[in-house]
Amino acid sequence: MGEWEHRGNTCRYSALMASLTLRKNKAGHVTSYQVKWRDGGSASGDWQTERFDDEPSAKVFKEAVEEVRLWPLT
Repeated sequence: MGEWEHRGNTCRYSALMASLTLRKNKAGHVTSYQVKWRDGGSASGDWQTERFDDEPSAKVFKEAVEEVRLWPLT
């Protein structure tokens, strides 16, 4: 299982191959959640991102990306 990393005004939840980043406004309020991963699960794959309005949806998506190692399914 992963853990939250705090860096300045951002927080990132990372484990395995995908990360979940809290997107904050200038006031420091969370406005959205971004899942980021490499296409195909390899270090040479292009970066892919998906944005969510709520943390539970973002975590479910992140786990799905890690399970299949790529998104979208082809």
